[in-house]
Amino acid sequence: MKKSYISSVRVLTILLGIGLCAPSVQAQHTAATHQKIDSVFLSERMEGDTRIRSYRVEEIGDANYAVLYRINLAKLSTELKENSRELQELKEFMQSLASDSTRRTDHIRITGYASPDGPQAFNERLAKARLNDFLGYGEKHYQLSDRFRLKSSSVAEDWESCRHMVAQSTMPDREKVLTILDDGALSHDEKEARLKQLPAAWEYMRRNILPHLRRVEVEVQYARGRVVEVRTRIPRPTPQPQPVVAQNRCNDPCGECLVVDEAITGFIVEYPEE
Repeated sequence: MKKSYISSVRVLTILLGIGLCAPSVQAQHTAATHQKIDSVFLSERMEGDTRIRSYRVEEIGDANYAVLYRINLAKLSTELKENSRELQELKEFMQSLASDSTRRTDHIRITGYASPDGPQAFNERLAKARLNDFLGYGEKHYQLSDRFRLKSSSVAEDWESCRHMVAQSTMPDREKVLTILDDGALSHDEKEARLKQLPAAWEYMRRNILPHLRRVEVEVQYARGRVVEVRTRIPRPTPQPQPVVAQNRCNDPCGECLVVDEAITGFIVEYPEE
């Protein structure tokens, strides 16, 4: 496995996943990637004055894409501007999976949705039809069932996403709309009927919210592992100067000291002052 050598200053950056060579994260639209970084200490050794620590860094992430469908239709259209961009980014990501030997795919989840307008039974069929349509697209371009573990499902009426978009909007009668959406005693058809009694709010939803709920979402769960080595130079200790021992000094605290030259023979007598 190829090893990466980095300075000790960057170890926290790598262990947090900021310095890894990963796909760009959090795009400005529905396509996005998210990573979680885990690290495991492997070993430590010394080479001269350099300490070398090895870590296994595991990147667990997901990439998300969404394509829109026209009202009441289950045929993918590449003419929609949003779809052209999403499908191109999905293509680039799938190519990166094939070229990056360190990354393995856990599974791909594909979900078909219908917006919560119209009869519920019709929306159930429509959501499943959109799911099957995109599964066919994926098989044609990426051989999904042969290469990956697939999970698929459909959501007939996506009230949860609808409520989130309403709450984030500045639409007319927003609080009244939220009250209707939060009323658990109402059936799906009753909620739609109540919403249509608020003409300005319903028109806003019809133009700005419902079209984004007619979609298929693709989520790719993947993991990538690599070994990195962190090299840290351990400075040698600086030699400390030896203390200087004073020669020929006494410890008389009373004042001046008499320095005796031991080379002189005989006696030296000190007389006290009168």
